[in-house]
Formats: sequence, C-alpha cells, structure tokens
Amino acid sequence: MTMTAGTTTMRFARRTITPQLAAEILARSEGAHQRPLGKFRVLRLAESIRRGEWQLTHQGIALDPDGVLLDGQHRLNAIILADTPVEMMVAEGVPADSFAVLDMGLSRGPSTTLALAGFTNTNILAAAARIVLTHREFNGRVGQWQYPNRMITTAQILDLMESDDGAIIRGNENTANRIAADLGRPGLRSPLLGTLSIIRLADVDREMFVSFWEHVETGAMLQPSDPALLLRRWLGNEYGYARTDRAVRAQTTVGICIYAWNLWVAGETRQALRYRPETDALPAVLTHRPNGANSEPDDQAHKMMIVEGEIEVCDTCVNSLGYPVAWELAHPDRETN
Repeated sequence: MTMTAGTTTMRFARRTITPQLAAEILARSEGAHQRPLGKFRVLRLAESIRRGEWQLTHQGIALDPDGVLLDGQHRLNAIILADTPVEMMVAEGVPADSFAVLDMGLSRGPSTTLALAGFTNTNILAAAARIVLTHREFNGRVGQWQYPNRMITTAQILDLMESDDGAIIRGNENTANRIAADLGRPGLRSPLLGTLSIIRLADVDREMFVSFWEHVETGAMLQPSDPALLLRRWLGNEYGYARTDRAVRAQTTVGICIYAWNLWVAGETRQALRYRPETDALPAVLTHRPNGANSEPDDQAHKMMIVEGEIEVCDTCVNSLGYPVAWELAHPDRETN
C-alpha cells in the first residue's frame, strides 16, 4: 500500500521481521535520535513473543526515507531477545520530523483491556490477577518480587480472568472488600483479593477457607495467639500493614496472609506473624495439616531495635494488638544484635 502526503510517499507492507533483520535495522539507526530504551518493556515483549502471544496489528515499525528507525525500537529489541521472527506492519518513507508526534497516545493497560472484555472493578481485578500470577512465578523464593511482577503481561492477565480461575478470583471480591472496608483500609482490596484467590486456587477445603476468613473478618472469640486474630491485627494496626514499605507492601501482605493461613491449617499458634521479603521465602499455601512440619520462618533474619530511646523490640514481630514484641519475648534463645 502506498500513501502520498504532499511531496512525501509512504509505503505500508506486512513483513516478517527476523532477529537478523531487526539487528540490521537497529545497527543502521544507531546514533539517530531515539527515546530511552525501556528494558523491562523489552523483556515483557520478548516473553510475549516466546509464549506465542504476539499478534499482527496496525502497530509495527516506522522507517524514514533513509531506512532509519523512527518507531519500534522496543519491538525490534524484543524480537532479537526472543530470537523469534514475527510478522508486523512496516511503514517506509515516513518523514523524519514525525518522530516528535509518535506514541503520544496512552498504552492499553490490563485494567482497560479487562473493561473492554466486559469486566467491572477492573483496577482491583487486574492488580489481584497480577498478584496471583506473580505468586505462581515467585513461590518459594526469597527477595522482592518487582522483577517477575513487572514481567506479567496484559495478555496473561486477560487469559487468567477469562479462565475458570478468573471466576474464582471474582468470587472472592465481596470478602476482600468487606474486610478492607471494616478495617478502613481500601488499599487492602487488591492484595487481599489476590491472597484470597491464591489460597482458594490451591484447592483447599472450602469450609476451612470460609471459616478462616470469617474469623479474620470478625476477630470474635479468638485467643490472642490465634493466627486469624494476629492477621486481623496486622492488617488493621499502624504497626503492621500501614508500617510496611510501599515498595513491598503488596508482597508482604500476601506473605503474611499465607503464613497466617498456614499456621491456622497446621493448628499452630504464634505470638506474632513474621514475613520479610528480603530474608524469608514467599510461602506456598498449606492445604492440609503437615506431620511434624515447621512453618516458622528463619528468625535469624530478625533484628533487635531500640524504640522510645531504651526499649528493645524485634524489628519484625508484632503481637495480637499489632505492637512490636519485646526482643526477649520474641527471641528468648538469641542474644541481642
């Protein structure tokens, strides 16, 4: 297809871009003005290509009359990284001065995509779906999950929400919303919905699942060391959820919730709930009471800190009221450090 605008003739064609051709175009365009390369964006695109999610659309690459790349550097780099050829639209002869107005529109993110697919409350659903998918990738690992979390694509989120698992996620919305509203923390809706869904999708006993979250929701008739009450306190108290660094708040919430669930299933109690992304493995979901298993994270990662100028407390452990636990009570067998 050829289009003429003034003295400029642009050609549009559907072409297969191989990793070799992508490399040639990028090499030919080296030194030309390009927007900063977003490495995470390239990685996401490459993963989509590897999974076969790439689809031919009107978006492709644009070349000026000299064959210099004006638009599409992320797509070309992703093709090279994925080492997989893809079909895309190629526009040639595009005026070089059009670079300034390329990509001015907003990208279509997961929330918008879910809305177009007919879902409601899409911001919450998209965030919860991302948490579910990230837990599947990061389960059992130590460290912050930002990297795998950012690698989750819109296509993956849509596929999940349109599957049977997506129906289970939507079925947990009311419970997550009630608990968040009762605690006065609307920001909890997404991580709670994600965690509820992670646990429910682990094929746990439904009555056990409902009972645990009813106890978390009400907090009634529970001993101070009951994991459900400890979790309710952690979620609602200023020393728990609200105190957690925003960068790891969702991950920490998931870890704390699953840890509390695992204790409850195992019939164990604690004086405090403990999970730190930097030192503790993101827990898998316990589906039945283990024989002699110990679900307690390694407490060597916990450190003593001084508050109010003289009180020695653990930097991680909180009690049933959500307050820091005295060091000698939290770790009676360890020396202060």
